[in-house]
Amino acid sequence: MDNLAGHYISSGHLTSDTYETLDIEDSLVLVNKGSVFLLQRDTIIIDTKTNSFVSSTRAMFPIFDFKVVNDTIEIHFEHDAGQDKIKFIKGTHITPGDYFSTSYVDVDLLEYDSGELIDINDLKMVNLTIGPLKKGTDWGINDMDSICIEFENEFFLKRSEFQQLIDKLIQDNDDEAILCLNFDKRVPRSVAMEIRNELEEKAGKIKITESRNRGNEIVYVK
Repeated sequence: MDNLAGHYISSGHLTSDTYETLDIEDSLVLVNKGSVFLLQRDTIIIDTKTNSFVSSTRAMFPIFDFKVVNDTIEIHFEHDAGQDKIKFIKGTHITPGDYFSTSYVDVDLLEYDSGELIDINDLKMVNLTIGPLKKGTDWGINDMDSICIEFENEFFLKRSEFQQLIDKLIQDNDDEAILCLNFDKRVPRSVAMEIRNELEEKAGKIKITESRNRGNEIVYVK
């Protein structure tokens, strides 16, 4: 490939609804650039003359190599069991699905139609994704229509565990966290409001917002 610039999707997207993205901007390779989950983002620096690996931020996992192989791009990384790689193919641009590409919950947001928007400092934001599991995801939940609640792409929650979650957010963030509720549009609005009201009762000074889709971007409403 002569020009690497652009948007890429991991080849696993062909067989799974959970995937990674790359956005290449000159010498910067942004892993999961659009993800709402900060810990799923990473940055690689490459030598644009040789398209070779220089360094990475090692935020998501230890990436140690970047390769161009025919029409695909590979990133190589280390994990507890050894080494592995992810292959990427050229895409078009960031889509709403990319914001939740690594989530195990299938989230298709409601469209924004009205309401006051708020600016979010995503360094302070933590996310709950709420909806059915993605196809091909096996977490011992047989009913794919069940509403699952996932915290920060790390673990699933029961509603009985909301108080522990709020306590942890206060402890980790000194009340400055912004809890964003990302409801799939198939979640009945009555259920969504029950969940939001229950969290607001326990939230103290922690702010709560909901995300909406507007074109190819996410916006946040009070």
